[in-house]
Amino acid sequence: MWPGLTCLPQLLGPARRLFQWFSWTKRWSKRGSEDLEAREGRFAEEIAEPVELMVELLPCWKGLGEEERRRAVRGLVEAVESEARARDKPVLGARAVRAQHPHTRPEHLKRSPRPLGHASTRQALR
Repeated sequence: MWPGLTCLPQLLGPARRLFQWFSWTKRWSKRGSEDLEAREGRFAEEIAEPVELMVELLPCWKGLGEEERRRAVRGLVEAVESEARARDKPVLGARAVRAQHPHTRPEHLKRSPRPLGHASTRQALR
């Protein structure tokens, strides 16, 4: 399972997701506390608050029932996975992604001219 932020569990069922939010207001009010700095500093548990991630329905899915939405999500996931298998290019995976240094640059950069603009149709682009 992917360790990062994802809304897939909520889209596939009634999964409840809680995350830790670190209150900078609490942190700054305790900034003189040596006890706080000696432990985890800015990520100390005593300044963390649980926050539930709420996922809103896409407007185009509001008319669908819960099971229909789940089928639609499963269909989208299956389509993405089959497209990835067809390309025959494996993904790194969660462990390899976590092992990378966050500031590492790619070995090969794609160089292409910047687009003049973005539009949903060719006519709008012109």
